[in-house]
Formats: sequence, C-alpha cells, structure tokens
Amino acid sequence: MMHAIFFNIVIAYMLYAVIVNKLDTWLWICYGLVLTEGLVLLIFKPTSRTYAAG
Repeated sequence: MMHAIFFNIVIAYMLYAVIVNKLDTWLWICYGLVLTEGLVLLIFKPTSRTYAAG
C-alpha cells in the first residue's frame, strides 16, 4: 500500500513539474525512480510468475 501511495506522489510531482515548467533535480530523481521501478518489474517478472497464485 505504501509503495502505491509513494509512486502516486512521484507521478503527481512529475506532472506538476512539467505543467509549471519546473525542470529541476527532483524531476530527474523522479524519472530515475520510475525507470528503476520499470526495470525491477521487468527483471523479476519470471520470478513473480513462479510464486503468483493463478
């Protein structure tokens, strides 16, 4: 649950920063977090299929 809330805040900040043209270090950190999350999901997809029910 906390993970979902955190990433909603990250995405909301990214949207805000782009709308108000606030291209700062925090925006790039958010880009990095989203990219890292995507890579982790891709890397561990086979593992999650092994342990997922259904």
